[in-house]
Amino acid sequence: MHLRLAAATLGAGLTLALSLTGPHSSTPPSTHCPATDWAALDRNATQALTRWTASSPTSYTFTHRLMTAHDVITHTVTVQAGQVTQVHDGQDAPVDPSQERSIDALLRDLQDLIRRRGQTPGRSLRCVTVSAAFNPVSGAPVRWSWADTTGGVMDVTIEHEVVDLRLVDAAR
Repeated sequence: MHLRLAAATLGAGLTLALSLTGPHSSTPPSTHCPATDWAALDRNATQALTRWTASSPTSYTFTHRLMTAHDVITHTVTVQAGQVTQVHDGQDAPVDPSQERSIDALLRDLQDLIRRRGQTPGRSLRCVTVSAAFNPVSGAPVRWSWADTTGGVMDVTIEHEVVDLRLVDAAR
């Protein structure tokens, strides 16, 4: 059984496609695992964090989208003096600020995920892929994804996007 969600354009000309693969009744799960260049991803994440840190933004807003096969969670995040101070959901209702991260923290989390080669503690996954794209000027993450394509009961893809990043200041 295959379920594929249609591609969607999500602002700034970005296109996103999500897919979910379930068990196949007569075909065993694929043993093909796409190669991930972990060293290149780590270099790109390190360079992005360096660019972001060098630009010294401390106050900004952005929209963070977390997408799975079942949900799209959209938060508008306000960061002041380097700390998340306000978060609102897609209907502009307040959300606990501890539910979101600053761009600095998102970059560090992504770098940690890459250095763990996508593995999550307590699980041994045979085929995990991670992809990431960064703003070439600011270093902010634009989109990144984690996918467990090991096979079995259900493959999982989680996508993130950062859109509408607006800097309030660029000096610490």
